Amino acid sequence: MVSIASKLPEISIHAQKANGYQGNWNPSTKINWDAFLEQLTKIAKTQHNLLWNQKKYIEQAQKLLHQYNFEAFKNVRDAFDNYNDATSETSDFINLHYEIDFQISLFQLEKGESFSHHDHPSMSGITNVISGELQIKNYNLVSQLNKSRKVILQGEKKTIRKCTIQEVSDKILAPNSFSSLTTTKRNIHSVISNDFTQLVDIFTPAYNSATRPINYNVDESGFYQNKKGLFVAEYEDFTLID
Repeated sequence: MVSIASKLPEISIHAQKANGYQGNWNPSTKINWDAFLEQLTKIAKTQHNLLWNQKKYIEQAQKLLHQYNFEAFKNVRDAFDNYNDATSETSDFINLHYEIDFQISLFQLEKGESFSHHDHPSMSGITNVISGELQIKNYNLVSQLNKSRKVILQGEKKTIRKCTIQEVSDKILAPNSFSSLTTTKRNIHSVISNDFTQLVDIFTPAYNSATRPINYNVDESGFYQNKKGLFVAEYEDFTLID
């Protein structure tokens, strides 16, 4: 895939100086890339408040996404036009914008490509489908089970723990539809594309070198304690060092 990240420096440099649409920004205005970044930067900074209202932040970010047409942005169109399936059986992605408070990534998935169950630790996120069709299942972490086992993975001893997760959403996303998660709600999810799909993810804050997302191996053969939507999942405990 042709990376477009290198084509954006001048846009990123001037993002904070954006003047909206000819200097007149309002909630119904169709906005350009610079204005989009300017407004997103403002609302993303609310994460530093003593009490961060993540629900309000997601609502505000979704309104911005409704005002911005990613397909109209030339460099995004170029990425679409130059797309080739560079990584077979896995999605291809490009970071459109990165700063400490948030990052914007473009993903392109062939039909049947997926992300298995995983989380986004201490992050709030929005998925906006641009084209295609995507199935997203979201889960809440319910409880830790007093069960663990030791395994050897790539020559290292690991601790695998068990927990329960509750399915809270199972959505089919069409173009211009959204899915969201917060640090505590719907943060675990799985994704599969039902068709060739292009989507934009916004995560707040951005990933950094200390971020340790967890992958979950979910037992979907039956419900835990016969409770609908409640599953047992295993994960590697990164907090333990043997």
